[in-house]
Amino acid sequence: MKILRIGDSLIAKAGKNEAKKACFQLFEFLNFKNKLKNIDKIFIKPNIVSMQHYTIGSITDPLAVDELIKYIRKFSNKEILIVESETIWKTRKRIEKDEPDYNKNEQLIGFNLSLKSSGIRDIVKKNKNVKVLNITRAKKLDSNRVKNKIAKKFGKKANEVFSEFFKMVPVEFDSKAIFISLSKIKSHCFEDTKVTNCMKNQYGLIAYPDKTVYHHKLSETIQYVNMIAQSFFDCYYITEALRYTMEGGGPTRGDTLKNLGIAVVGRNPVEIDAIAATLMEVNPLKLDYLQSSRGLLGNYNKKILEKIPKSFKYRFRLHPMIEKITRENSVYQ
Repeated sequence: MKILRIGDSLIAKAGKNEAKKACFQLFEFLNFKNKLKNIDKIFIKPNIVSMQHYTIGSITDPLAVDELIKYIRKFSNKEILIVESETIWKTRKRIEKDEPDYNKNEQLIGFNLSLKSSGIRDIVKKNKNVKVLNITRAKKLDSNRVKNKIAKKFGKKANEVFSEFFKMVPVEFDSKAIFISLSKIKSHCFEDTKVTNCMKNQYGLIAYPDKTVYHHKLSETIQYVNMIAQSFFDCYYITEALRYTMEGGGPTRGDTLKNLGIAVVGRNPVEIDAIAATLMEVNPLKLDYLQSSRGLLGNYNKKILEKIPKSFKYRFRLHPMIEKITRENSVYQ
């Protein structure tokens, strides 16, 4: 296994049977052990974007979630909440007819099936004081409380956040806690994103099931949900493609890649996503959502990206409709 420090982040390049070893090294680098003594909760946000089995590569590997919980339990028995929201396209009508569906019973069935196929349900069952927080159904904080928290962290920028976002934050978030985003490195079919790493993962904090209404303003949406997370928590970011991931028509309709053995961790989501894009041989300057968040949610130095050796990289095949516009005139051609 190879470990490489780039800026304030760490890259792991693991062999086929080194995923657990890599997880330990990555968690150690994040160095949140002392934080666990003075908090009440730990939030873990995996990427559970569909009811697909985790071996397809579209969702966070449950091995990484399980190893993270085991690591935390060495230092703390505090409550761990695995957070995710419902989406309307998981219902039968949405899948079969591609029509919006607000059937709450089927939404919940889809949510529970996604927990099963992701491996999260089994992890929750076998671990004490680990629960799932369904953000869609959770009781929400007062919107003024949320806006004031964001304004304290980001000033006047809070006025740009979509007003409905102030009404979607669970009461559980108003606590002494840390937030660990555990996402998947993979391709994505939208022009704003093109790839999806740690910052896009917070899209799942949107409590409203019909998230498609934000697809036409994706860069702003990604920025605002990350502002919410950073306003309430000390945030730690892990994005992985250790055993399974997806290229081509991601986030759910691409082709599975196995055993790339790559993961990136740190506290700066902008730098992490720039590093992850570089590992995918995608120019970070081509990622609209990333560039719009530079200087606000974090930053990166282009020169440090040039230090990443070729042996760490894999040229991800992107969605065919955006492959050309992403890599045209790219330094990675």
